[in-house]
Formats: sequence, structure tokens, C-alpha cells
Amino acid sequence: MGGRTQRFPKDGSNVGAMLDGISAVLGALVVLTPFLFLETGNSPAALNAFACGFAVMGLAFLDGPEPEPWTRWASSVLGAWVAVSPWML
Repeated sequence: MGGRTQRFPKDGSNVGAMLDGISAVLGALVVLTPFLFLETGNSPAALNAFACGFAVMGLAFLDGPEPEPWTRWASSVLGAWVAVSPWML
């Protein structure tokens, strides 16, 4: 395991699984956001919300007991895009 931190510590706490669940719920919220704020007429923004939300949920489910570095980078880039995309689109 080298320098990696363990996702599921030996003490039995499932913090990693809880964070994956929170990420999946937040991804679902991103998917639902255009409907909650009635912004479905802005199709580029709505399509972006759908794509980013499903990508967040997918990354949450792909993150296993030992997450790969690319999933962390992809989550960081995707999170930054979700934060700035309302002003870009």
C-alpha cells in the first residue's frame, strides 16, 4: 500500500463508503437541479447538469476500497467544472 491511506480503516468505520454515498446523492442533486429551478429551457446548461451529475454518481460508484489516483483527479476536475459551469454556460 505504500504511502496511500486506507479507505476502510481497521477499526471498522466505513467513512469511505459514507463519502461515496454522499457523492452519489450530490450527483443526483446536480441532475435534478435544472428541474428544481425550472431551467430546462437552457438546454446547454441542462445537458451539462445531466452529464456532470451522472459522471459524479459514476465516479462515486467506481471508487472502491482502494481508490485509484485517476478517480480522485477526475472528481477534482469535475467538481471544479460543476462549480464554474453556471457562469460559463
